[in-house]
Amino acid sequence: MEVLAFVLAQGAEGSTDDPSFPWTPTLFYIGGFFLLLWLFVMRPQQQRESQEKEMLGAIKKNDKVVTKSGMYGVVMNVKDNEIVLRVDEQNNVKIKFRRDAIAGVVEAQDKSGNNDKS
Repeated sequence: MEVLAFVLAQGAEGSTDDPSFPWTPTLFYIGGFFLLLWLFVMRPQQQRESQEKEMLGAIKKNDKVVTKSGMYGVVMNVKDNEIVLRVDEQNNVKIKFRRDAIAGVVEAQDKSGNNDKS
């Protein structure tokens, strides 16, 4: 029991108050880690989110889009958070989707009525 008290006293005695402990390299590595985390994880995610928000805001009537579930359709109506897609032209089947369910625009309809295949 006395040995345990001696070991605990030795451990608490001088390790934290040691002024010669090199804090600068430790802080440099921690800062570098967070910089790399921001550069390779957080920043690209923010860029993808802003591109998706821009794409969803630019959707208009007669654009050909694909949903995140893989359904292709033509935009028939756009409201605040709701998009109506025509998914079957022969039977005129229309389905309502949330705006964030759209994965991308396949063909955008320009103002003159021509399809822009970009």
